[in-house]
Amino acid sequence: MLPAGAGYRESVSWTLWGGTACMVVASIVAFLFQWKSIVRSFSSLGAMFSLSKKRKLTDVEKIETPMSWFLTGQLISLGALGYLAHTSFNVPYWMSCIAVVISFFLALVVCRITGEANITPTGAMGKVTQLIFGGIAPGHVTANLMAANITSGASSSSADLLVDLKVGYLLGANPRKQFIAQFSGIFLGTLVSVLAFRSMVPDANALQAFNAPGARTWAATAEALGMGFSHLHSIKVLSIIAGGILGLILVLIPRYIPRTGKWLPTPIGFGLA
Repeated sequence: MLPAGAGYRESVSWTLWGGTACMVVASIVAFLFQWKSIVRSFSSLGAMFSLSKKRKLTDVEKIETPMSWFLTGQLISLGALGYLAHTSFNVPYWMSCIAVVISFFLALVVCRITGEANITPTGAMGKVTQLIFGGIAPGHVTANLMAANITSGASSSSADLLVDLKVGYLLGANPRKQFIAQFSGIFLGTLVSVLAFRSMVPDANALQAFNAPGARTWAATAEALGMGFSHLHSIKVLSIIAGGILGLILVLIPRYIPRTGKWLPTPIGFGLA
């Protein structure tokens, strides 16, 4: 299948399928095992959106971030994100809205799991979104990938902010002032990161030269879920099946036979490698 002397670029187009399936199945199964954390995350939504009548704020509420700031930020972010996704990647506005809604709920789950286990399952959240959009919008590979990117970015940022607030709490920092500092840093951070990335990656050819394994697994998943498995070579389909079974095994065995866990590789590390 591969020509003699084929390098990384040629071989990875085949080998990534088993690894991607291993990561996807393992991430989703591990995510489903966290159902108790998921239920607790959704049960807290009612308290989060309870807007009481005007009254005198307590000393604690004076240093907390107001709910009005959160709701305003959500609306502004939704409009800006929908516009950028549509103009940059031709993603329909309704898809961006669904991605943001999904991201909001999954970010709650990520924050809950991060607080309990100190592990941020960002990859699993992105794969869940890709599965959802694979059913909602089949054939939209770009929308599938960008929706997963929205969820992954929101989940990762939410978990990072949660950790920052925890550190600030331990140091006695004011949560409201922390929020203002984070908000101010968004603008400078966006400017610096975009300009730096632009200087490193001026075009698509420069981007492909990086050969990022993680990015290739995301793209492969988007292609598989967006265009269907009928477009894949039979060997790739078998690799997906074998990788999925391996990912399932690497999650289930350590869970039900704990003493074997130290002898088995992690499915995420194995699949990425």
